[in-house]
Amino acid sequence: MTSTIETNALSQQIEELSKRIEAHTSNLNKEAVWLFIATLGVWGVTEKFLQFIAVLTTLIIFISRVVVDPNQGSFYKQIKIIKKTIKNLDISDEIKKTLELKLDSAKSNLGIMSIFGKNQIYTIAFAFLISSFAAWFKP
Repeated sequence: MTSTIETNALSQQIEELSKRIEAHTSNLNKEAVWLFIATLGVWGVTEKFLQFIAVLTTLIIFISRVVVDPNQGSFYKQIKIIKKTIKNLDISDEIKKTLELKLDSAKSNLGIMSIFGKNQIYTIAFAFLISSFAAWFKP
């Protein structure tokens, strides 16, 4: 009985995580404006070394935004915790496999191709940041 309750609770937790991942990735296009403005702001810094630090900081911030839930932390850490919980549950291998497949499905929405494919505006703003970073190295 307890394992059924735990299994149902874990299944619901995976569904909620999946919904949070989908909502988070769909919100990235809204954050693209801030990424674009931050990239433009970087070039307002006149000192080359500080400009380099500003570009790196912007890059780190916006890469982390892709895989971090602002309210719950890293999606990957959440997935790791759920995987460990599944492994430690005293349930059949078939149910464990079903839960793991559900979790893998949620995790697939965190793939680079999935994220950048669904968020074209964010992708364009990110490409602008990367090309700006590349331009920094030109003499």
